[in-house]
Amino acid sequence: ILESGGAVVQETRGWDDVQKITVSQRKKESSHDYRYFPDPDLPPVDLSRFDFKKLRLEIPELPAAKRVRFAKEYALTPEQIEQLVIDRPLANYFEAVASELKRNPAELVKKNQLAINYLSSDFKGLMAGAGIVDPIQTKINPENFADLIVLVAGEKLGSRGAKDILKKMFDEGGDPAEIMKNSGMEQVSDEGQLAAMAAEIIAAHPGPVADYKKGKEAALMFFVGKAMGALKGKGNPAVLQKIFKELLIK
Repeated sequence: ILESGGAVVQETRGWDDVQKITVSQRKKESSHDYRYFPDPDLPPVDLSRFDFKKLRLEIPELPAAKRVRFAKEYALTPEQIEQLVIDRPLANYFEAVASELKRNPAELVKKNQLAINYLSSDFKGLMAGAGIVDPIQTKINPENFADLIVLVAGEKLGSRGAKDILKKMFDEGGDPAEIMKNSGMEQVSDEGQLAAMAAEIIAAHPGPVADYKKGKEAALMFFVGKAMGALKGKGNPAVLQKIFKELLIK
């Protein structure tokens, strides 16, 4: 308008959805006609009194920045990150656990994944049952939780045993390695010991053996289940599957 030599009319315009154009609704002579006036509840603010650099440093990490950092630093999935963004106490606890896990950086991505999985499922379930909202208020400190994750990642402790020890730690506190040792929950992964047991189970169940050789893969889990039952859940499932597969094709 200005480039063509015209003048901008002070007015309120509305959208005509039929004609797909804007139309004049009402004109104003000057800005005073809009009745601008200061809010009486908002006093004037002297911005020169504020140290904005200091204030920026005091602002907590915002959700957008946290999402980027968690993805880069811990290789978490978007769903896992969102859980932590929503739940600040859980996020703080996870980072304390992750800091402990960094002391032994081997398989760190795997350990971080195990940590967030146990935190967001089993641990949060125990907290909810006890009416606790902040993990730091429990009897499990980040160091001991990290120790539990290390045992699971190193296959010294199976999933069932980890859940049982986590419950005991939640109720009483304590070191997971000591609890595992005193409770006899250490996972059995010795192939020699497991192979001997597997051979006995196979010999005692010719029917499922025949089923497996006919191509029925479900029979394999029958044997693994039998072994896990005999070991009271302490057998390493992956090692057991490997051993049974080797023995069943002979």
